[in-house]
Amino acid sequence: MRFFLTILAFSISIVGNAQDIYGCTSPFAPNYNPAATINDYTCDYDVAQLLADGYCIQELLDGDVWYYDFQGIEYGGGYIRHVSPSAGKALISSGTSIGSFQWGCDGTTVGGTSTAAWTG
Repeated sequence: MRFFLTILAFSISIVGNAQDIYGCTSPFAPNYNPAATINDYTCDYDVAQLLADGYCIQELLDGDVWYYDFQGIEYGGGYIRHVSPSAGKALISSGTSIGSFQWGCDGTTVGGTSTAAWTG
């Protein structure tokens, strides 16, 4: 009987804490749940508006805004392409094409090149 009770107690402890509350943990979201202890990634916020309101990228990251939610937002004279979650810095590129330029040397084929987005 003692063996059975030990297994039962162990199985209850690995299921989870009864006080775990799933919800939006970002205070920047309208659906923020201050009682939530575990982020369930249901936050519904307007990152572009938050940036326009004067919040900085690191401040939003510290408030549980996911770094991926910044991509494609017009900011700083261009568009955010990537945000470093650890440094709070953004890679911003121009919103317009700057033209076409030769890649490599005349008469020499350069393999592995592409004109597709994010290919370099």
